[in-house]
Amino acid sequence: MESTFTFSTSEFKKMISEVRKLSKRSTKVNIQISVQPDRLEFQFIGMSRFITAETSNYCDVVIPFQLLDNIAKAEKTAQMTWVVKDGEIGVGKVVVKNEAIQVQSLFVNPPIQLAMNQDSLSLLRLRHTHTEAKLIELKLLEYVEQEEAKLEVNMKAAAKILRAYGITIQMLRALVAKNI
Repeated sequence: MESTFTFSTSEFKKMISEVRKLSKRSTKVNIQISVQPDRLEFQFIGMSRFITAETSNYCDVVIPFQLLDNIAKAEKTAQMTWVVKDGEIGVGKVVVKNEAIQVQSLFVNPPIQLAMNQDSLSLLRLRHTHTEAKLIELKLLEYVEQEEAKLEVNMKAAAKILRAYGITIQMLRALVAKNI
């Protein structure tokens, strides 16, 4: 599948700047771009931004943020035209190949719903709302696994303290499972 879209370079650079400010993690994750009629939706943890664009072949494109950041820094024209296929992106006359670039049907991927000020619970919920493959694709699996490990350590510590009151680790796990 191939998709082509043309949009304002200044709007793109502004959006990339916002993402860079949002999180230290921004350079390590992928951005999902939904190519829709007459607009692009850039989805990142805690934000979703729309940019008006001329589009064809509606789809979802997953691209590493670092690559988008490099494109924003290098582009000097007023309008950018991208041609995206699995494993490659063409920006103007430059073609970049990267196996992390994926083009998928527009309706395959539910958007990642995380707040800018996400907490541990938000990350833990991702395990139940998205497949492991999707978490790997968006480079969020590592963060989810870190939260799960932290949760386990905290529950063991809490169970040890509350043992005198008849609270078991199984009870704590059931309580947390209800909230997730």
